[in-house]
Amino acid sequence: MGTNSRKPLVVLDASWYMPQEKRNPLEEYQLPHMLPLEEAFAAAVSVLGIQNTDSVIIYDGKGLFSAPRVWWTFRIFGHNKVWVLNGGLPHWLKAGYEVEATTPENVTLRATAVRKAIKSIYHGQYVKQNMTDKTHQLLDARSKGRFDGVAPEPREGIKSGHIPESKCVPFTEGLHRLGKLDVPVYDGSWTEWATQPGNPIHTLATD
Repeated sequence: MGTNSRKPLVVLDASWYMPQEKRNPLEEYQLPHMLPLEEAFAAAVSVLGIQNTDSVIIYDGKGLFSAPRVWWTFRIFGHNKVWVLNGGLPHWLKAGYEVEATTPENVTLRATAVRKAIKSIYHGQYVKQNMTDKTHQLLDARSKGRFDGVAPEPREGIKSGHIPESKCVPFTEGLHRLGKLDVPVYDGSWTEWATQPGNPIHTLATD
C-alpha cells in the first residue's frame, strides 16, 4: 500500500502502411507520420502515458519499417532510453508470445488525441538551401528503383526519381548502427518534394 507499482518500461506500436496495402493503422495502433514540434511531441507522449524516465521499446507490424522512424523521433527530443524490438511483431508472433486480441476503446481515443496534438508542417526549405550550400550529403532511403525513376511510387500521382545530388541508401541499410549518429531527416520526404511545383526531379536517365 502506498507504493508506486508502475513499471517504467513502455512498449510502443509504430506500425504504418502504404496506401496500396489497404490496412488501417489506427485500428492496429497508429502513430502519426510527421515530426511534431517539441511541444506537440511532449503533449503526444503524455497522452500515451509515457514519462521521461521510462524505457521505451518500439515495434511495428512489418518487423522493420516504421518503428525506426518513431525511435528516431524519440531520440531527436532527447529520450535516449528507447529501442526497436528486433524482428517486430512478426518475430514476436512467430516466437509464440502472447498478444491482445482486441483493442480497448481508450486506445482509439488516445490516438485521436495524439493526432490532434501533432500539427507541424515542414516545406523543405532546408533541403533546397543545401543544394546551394552543400553542407550535408542528402541520402534517399527509398528503394533503388524508385530512386532511379524506373519503379512507380506507392502513392498514386507521385513521380518517382530523386532530389538532385542525393545518393540512394535504402532504409534497410541504416547508418546509426554503423556509428553515424548525427543524421537529420527531411521530414516531408519524397512525397512533399515531388508534389511541390518547380522542385527538380532527377532520374537514372537525367543523371
